[in-house]
Amino acid sequence: MRILFALLILSLTGLAGCASGEEDELVALDWEQIDAEDFPYVLRAPGLEDPVGVYWRADERVGSYRIVMVRGTWHPPYETYPVAGLQVSASGGVLLRSPRIDNRLNERILDYLGEREWRMVHPGRSRNRFGPADYVRIVAEEADECVFFAQTWGGRRSLYMVDGFYCVPLERGLDEALVDAIIQGVDEKDD
Repeated sequence: MRILFALLILSLTGLAGCASGEEDELVALDWEQIDAEDFPYVLRAPGLEDPVGVYWRADERVGSYRIVMVRGTWHPPYETYPVAGLQVSASGGVLLRSPRIDNRLNERILDYLGEREWRMVHPGRSRNRFGPADYVRIVAEEADECVFFAQTWGGRRSLYMVDGFYCVPLERGLDEALVDAIIQGVDEKDD
C-alpha cells in the first residue's frame, strides 16, 4: 500500500506544469458541477445505456496556459452495477506532463477503491479512435471486478489524457471482449 501511495504522490506532482522547468508548479483545481449536456465525452458500455451521471469541470490557468479537466461518473438508476467513471484533461498551448500510465492507473484505483484490498487479474492494451489505451483488470475484496484504463493523445496544440474505470459484480466478471468494448466506447459527444 505504501508503494501505491508513493506512486499516487508522484503522479499528482507531475500532473500539471509548463514546458519550462522554471515554471513548474502543482495546480490545485476547483471543481464545479456541470450539466450532462456540457460534458463533452461519452462512455458507451453495457449497462450505461440509461445512466444516472454526475459531471464536473475544472478550468484553470497556469500563466498564459489553460488546463481544462472534466470528469463524469455513472450509475444505473435502479441497480448498483455497473459503476463507471471518466476523466479527461486537456491542455491548450502547452504540453501537460503526462504522468506514467501505471501511476495514473494506480491513482484511479486509489480514488475509487480507497483502502479496499485488491489484486491484479490482467494488464493489457486496447485501442479506440484516440489510439492505444493501457488497462489493468482487478478484483477488489472478492466483490467487484473492474477495469481501469488510461491513455494520452495529442491534438493540434493540445495534449489530452483520459483516465477511466468500469466495475461490475465479481460473479458477472469482465472478459477481454467486454474490456475492448468499454475502451472503444470512449468518445467525444456528437453534436
